[in-house]
Amino acid sequence: MTHLSSINALASDIARLSKTLTTLVAEIESAHMQEPATETAPAPKQSAKKAAQTKEAKQAEATGETSSLETSTEATKNPVTIEQVRAVMAEKSQAGLTAQVKALLETFGAAKLSAVNPEDYEALLEAAKEIK
Repeated sequence: MTHLSSINALASDIARLSKTLTTLVAEIESAHMQEPATETAPAPKQSAKKAAQTKEAKQAEATGETSSLETSTEATKNPVTIEQVRAVMAEKSQAGLTAQVKALLETFGAAKLSAVNPEDYEALLEAAKEIK
């Protein structure tokens, strides 16, 4: 076998491996999205986002101002998706910050991202971006 045919055979093997890995990733993501959130971690009494909203509303009420929740509709127009959060957290984990990512999830009462309350995605995304 010549060097050229060896290289061609290797390239074919790599292409098949790439297709196999792509299929595997798609299947894992599909199974992960369908997985029910049956974590044993206790759910927080109130989500972090709701606690912040409640605090802001009380402050606004005390000062007689309108809260930014009432005046801002940006958060409702473009809600943060689990995919956006997953991308940032995967980036941080790949950068060697896995322990901090896991600790952050625990602050939201979850052992894994799929167990996080969707209402907390925005706050989780912002906190994940701050991990260094």
